[in-house]
Amino acid sequence: MIGSGKAGDILVSGEKISLHNGGLLILQNLGQGEGAEITVNADLVEVLGAIAINQEKTQFLRSSISNTNFFSQNSGNVSIFVDTLRLDSGGSILSTTDGSGNAGNIVIKANSVEISGQTASSNSDIIQFSQISSSANLPIPLLLEIFDLPPIPSGDSGSVELTTNNLIISDGGFVSVVNEGTGNAGNININADKINLDGGNISATTVSGQGGNININAQDISLINNSSISATAGGIGDGGNIVIDSDSLLSKDSTIKADAVKGNGGNILINTEVFLVSSDSEITAT
Repeated sequence: MIGSGKAGDILVSGEKISLHNGGLLILQNLGQGEGAEITVNADLVEVLGAIAINQEKTQFLRSSISNTNFFSQNSGNVSIFVDTLRLDSGGSILSTTDGSGNAGNIVIKANSVEISGQTASSNSDIIQFSQISSSANLPIPLLLEIFDLPPIPSGDSGSVELTTNNLIISDGGFVSVVNEGTGNAGNININADKINLDGGNISATTVSGQGGNININAQDISLINNSSISATAGGIGDGGNIVIDSDSLLSKDSTIKADAVKGNGGNILINTEVFLVSSDSEITAT
């Protein structure tokens, strides 16, 4: 959308919705109007892979469902209601801001959610992992020049609300709220029966603002193979809190941490009946 009016919302319904090899379902607010909404209803949603956009394969266009704002108005929300949601090989669901407006929230309700893998590249500096993320990002130089954006965003990132029976995050995939500017991070709220992190991450991160909170309610939670749940604040911001309620929690070669650089570190509260932590795992609040 370009101008001062509100863009139209996007509503997609179907049995199977697949975005492959750079397929996009996007809203971009390039004006001063209110951000619009993306809503998806389906039995199966797949967001898979990316496509190289130069011969050297150093730049990729990933498959994505995204809602982006560049100026002072808030970005709209992304809502997905589905039986099965699969993100693989760099596929992503994003709500972002590059300006002073806030990023929208991401709301997902599903029977099963799988987030796994990364774009295929031999260059580790340009690998993009599969993700669900609400973020405030530093604009790339080209956007700074075209839209005369401030070099550092001041908006807040949105929150991620995830409700599912089965959540699997593996092979570098992650769920996050991130703020690279001066604003605050949103919160991550996850309600699930089973959560399995196998080389996966759940994180709330800020560069200088207040850290976001992570609230997880599940029957069984497993973290293995260098997985992490983290709430981190840089600068003078206070770290967010991590609250985990579960029947059982297993951590092997993994971390749960709530840290801050100059502000106060967040608290970690774990309520569980069975708590199994190996010697190569860490739980820290600093």
